[in-house]
Amino acid sequence: VAVKVQHPRILEKVCLDFYLLNKFASFLEYIPYLNLDYLSMKDSVDQFRDIMLPQLDLRVEAHNLQRFRRDFDGETQIAFPEPLVELTSREVLVEKFVEGEPMLNFVLKEDETHSKKDREELARIGLETVMKMIFLHDFVHADLHPGNMIVDRNKSVRGSPLRIHMIDCGLTVELGESDHKNLVKILGSLIKRDGHGAGKLMV
Repeated sequence: VAVKVQHPRILEKVCLDFYLLNKFASFLEYIPYLNLDYLSMKDSVDQFRDIMLPQLDLRVEAHNLQRFRRDFDGETQIAFPEPLVELTSREVLVEKFVEGEPMLNFVLKEDETHSKKDREELARIGLETVMKMIFLHDFVHADLHPGNMIVDRNKSVRGSPLRIHMIDCGLTVELGESDHKNLVKILGSLIKRDGHGAGKLMV
């Protein structure tokens, strides 16, 4: 198994950090000649707080893993660790250990076991997975980077295809109808190489 243990008293420390950030942002916005109102610094701190605090309850990550496993049940090239819910608490997450190697090995190396063809296959798997998260399930892993991806070969499937295990699923996003529509417009602008239009949509 793999065990994630929360640092002692982390909730109090994080709450104090956000309190100080909030006060500092309010102070900067209050200074007239800085003209920082347009940045909405205080609102940004509040939004970041609302995203971060739920992650401090590791039962939330266990629930997220369960949902991802349900959403991608039957997939042969994408997987998520199985949480052991009965052993998980607010401060401790227990899940089945995932064997494999870091995604970065395929990004940084090129040899007989990390080929260009493998990288292209992993890119395809990753893109398809994210598109399914956004447009099919509306439940998105919001901390996707190579450090949160472990690669192995699915030996239970003929040909042993590459498989990506996505870990550290504490941070997730649900978009909703309006955000979906906006995202489609952004992707359309990027496909048409209209960077200015995509930027306006993002702002």
